[in-house]
Amino acid sequence: MKVALRRGGLAAFALRRGRLAALVVVTALATASCWANFGASPATEGPSAPPPTTSTGGSFPPSPVDGVLVDIESASLSEVFGFDLRLPDGTILAFTIGPLENAAEFPPGHLSEHQATGAPVRVSYRIIDGVPVVYRLEDAPP
Repeated sequence: MKVALRRGGLAAFALRRGRLAALVVVTALATASCWANFGASPATEGPSAPPPTTSTGGSFPPSPVDGVLVDIESASLSEVFGFDLRLPDGTILAFTIGPLENAAEFPPGHLSEHQATGAPVRVSYRIIDGVPVVYRLEDAPP
C-alpha cells in the first residue's frame, strides 16, 4: 500500500526537522570550537605558555580586578552563587558572590550575558575567612 504525502505534510515536517537538527549540531560544534580557542594566544616559537592557574585561596591581587567570565555557578539567573574569572595574565580566580552594593545596576544574572559575549567584568571583592567575596560588579572599562 502506497501512502501519498502532501507537500506540506509529514514528509515536509520530517525534512524541516532534520534540517533543524543539523543546524543545531553545526551551531553546537562551531560554538564549542570558538570556546575551545577562547583566550588562546597565537602560536609562537619555543615552549608553549604554561596552563592558567586557578586560585581559590592564598594570594589574590588587589581589588578590583578585571577579567572574562569562564564559569558561573547558579541555580537561575536571579540566584548566582559564584563564578570563575580569567585575568589578562591567564590566572583564573574563583569568587563567591556576597551582598552586592550595586545589585540594581548590575544584577548577578547579567553575568551570563558577559560570559556569552566575552565582555570583561570589573569585580570588587573582600577576602572573608580566606574566601574572595564579591561586593560590587561592573562592566570593565575598555
